[in-house]
Amino acid sequence: EKIVKATGLSDPDAIFSKFMNKDAEEAQLIKQHQEYKAKLASLQQQKEALQKDVENENVGTQVVTSRQIRHIDDLNFEAENQLKRNREKFAQSRALLKDVKSGILHLAHMMDIGRHSSIEQL
Repeated sequence: EKIVKATGLSDPDAIFSKFMNKDAEEAQLIKQHQEYKAKLASLQQQKEALQKDVENENVGTQVVTSRQIRHIDDLNFEAENQLKRNREKFAQSRALLKDVKSGILHLAHMMDIGRHSSIEQL
């Protein structure tokens, strides 16, 4: 009964066979244990490498807060307004320059100056 409880087998031939093959089973279990140990070590190395990759990615990317986004948006809005004002000033200056050229040409024609010179090419 003690043997049956210890081995889980009731057949005497099976008990004998198990006893005779115990060395081979033990060697197989040791080999399997070593294989799993190596696989575990490999998986742990992969895990560490992947964690380093993730940490490098986190360091490489900068997290932008909503306050920073609002600040950038405000700066962009101010720059766009300044650009619009500068374009308006440029258009006014161009119109003034055109008017000045026209006035100078008109005065030159009235005074009969520059008909033969390059003043009309302005």
